[in-house]
Order: sequence, then C-alpha cells, then structure tokens
Amino acid sequence: MHLVFESDQALVIDNFLAASDFEQMWRWFQVAPFFPNDLRGLHGAWRLDDGRVFRGPDVYYGKIAQEVAANNEGAFAYPTGTALDLLAQTFCQASELYRRLVGSEGKEWRTMAMAPRLYERGSSLYWHRDTPSVVTGSCTYYAHPEWNIQWGGELYIAHPSALKIPASHGPSMIAPKEVIGRGQVQLSGHLDNREVNAALMEAGMGYYVMPKPNRLVVMKTGNPHMISAVKPAAGDHVRASVTMFLIRPGQEGVEGLR
Repeated sequence: MHLVFESDQALVIDNFLAASDFEQMWRWFQVAPFFPNDLRGLHGAWRLDDGRVFRGPDVYYGKIAQEVAANNEGAFAYPTGTALDLLAQTFCQASELYRRLVGSEGKEWRTMAMAPRLYERGSSLYWHRDTPSVVTGSCTYYAHPEWNIQWGGELYIAHPSALKIPASHGPSMIAPKEVIGRGQVQLSGHLDNREVNAALMEAGMGYYVMPKPNRLVVMKTGNPHMISAVKPAAGDHVRASVTMFLIRPGQEGVEGLR
C-alpha cells in the first residue's frame, strides 16, 4: 500500500490490496452478476451518450447494513463471504490515511455503499458531484488486472474553484427550475448541460487519475468529477471498479444516492 498523491480534494493509493486479495477481487468480477445500468431508465448523472455500463450487486457495510440492504432490492450486507469483504476490511483498516478528507466511521459517516461497475469500450459517466449533506466522500477501487494509457477511462476532477457552485444546484450542478405540474425540480444535465458547462468552463481545468490496477482513489464530497470514455483501443478489456459512498448517519434512504 503506497500513498502516491494527496491534495485537499483527493488522494490516491497504489497497491491497495495485497496481491492475493487483488486476484480474488478480479475473480469475483468474473463470476458476479451484472446488468445494464440503464435497465430502469436514465437516472443520476448518466447521459444518453454515456454508453453501456453494467452494475453489479450493491453491498452495504456498517452498523445498520442489514437494515439498509433489506430496504434496497437486490442488495447485500457485509459480510458477504466474497472478495468485496476484503476490500471493505482493508479500507477500514487504512482509515488513518484518508480521515482528513472523509471523516471517521461512526462519526461523520455510518454506512458504506459499495457499487461494482463494468465500463466497456465507449462507456463513460458525465460530470456530477456528490451531495455534502448525504455523503462525506466517495472512493473508487480499480479491480481490472491490466490497463493501458491508450484505453481512456480516467477519473477527471474539476479545479477547486468549482466548489463555489451553490449547494442548491444539487449533484447535477444546475439550479432548480419550475416545471408546470411538478413545481421546483432538480433537473439532470442529460438533455441540457448549458448551465454546468458554463460553470466548469470558467476555470476549464482540473486533474485526472488513470484507472491503474489495484489503485484506490478517495475523493472529498462536493467535488465535480466525471469518468472519461473507455476508448475503442481497450478492445475486450473492461474498466472494472468498485465505487464506495460514505453515507452520513440518517441519510441511507436518500433516493438516487448512486
């Protein structure tokens, strides 16, 4: 385990899992059930042109994990008897490394939601941000055994100046709009992104993190971020990741958390 980058927005740890645990994670991805992320329609930050992303079973870790999983169809609670347990355990054991960014279990956050994803070539995830009142941060672990700098799939994190976008603009960074028959609605940017485009183009910069195998990225809540498209050069190689959301006490039931 090696801390290779740290800022006020995020940190990066390479060789996060022991070699044998890393191998078990990749084997789990090969046998776990995955289904198209848009099977239930567009939601969250996903856009029409984000391609085909597959999601695995959500897993919850924490004091009330059993209760939370029972309220989410198809979800499981830690311990699962799978390699996801190894990831959860190692994450909590290394908490001193990222406590400054995301807080402590049992204090700032109570439940961790683990969301496995497979990104095939042509797939991506549009700009969005986590909600500070709901989560303290999010983490991404890369479980694929190989990656190439030509294959895309980088995590982009916007310039810190983007943190000034008002909290009222929500995860999509678009101010609520009046919709006849619906009242004030928090719109997504999947059909109209002019507002968030203007906000992020003000600085027009940030930094990127490549999806290096066995790497963990920990990001503080509120930072706009996106996943660039996996390029055709990746061929049959998939971007296999587990995103972990650190949920504040009492916020586990928020709809559309992921």
